[in-house]
Amino acid sequence: MDNLQKEELVQLRDALSALMGVVQNGSCLEIPYFYRFLDFMKNNIEICLYTPADRIEKEEMMELLDEVLYRDWSAANDAQLGIASFDMLAEKTTDRPEICVKYLELVTEIDRYFG
Repeated sequence: MDNLQKEELVQLRDALSALMGVVQNGSCLEIPYFYRFLDFMKNNIEICLYTPADRIEKEEMMELLDEVLYRDWSAANDAQLGIASFDMLAEKTTDRPEICVKYLELVTEIDRYFG
């Protein structure tokens, strides 16, 4: 994963926010375990975007952010409790397949940053 630029961070943050919204609206019982990692990622991106720093500090911060984002994205994709194990076909979404499609599109969009 190369250091993300500010524009890419904004796009990633927006995709994470959208995915979090889909998960909140599609979850029938409780928020899934992996949701916390999406929230961590979004919050860390916002901290990095809004923290004033000179060029050298910003480069170091971006390197660290890349490592933290990769770690959290890997945790969100845990085989047992992660994104792949989330049942989007819960009662609330069975009659609305567009929610499932949006979920998969957002996961794919976010995964592009880490592939």
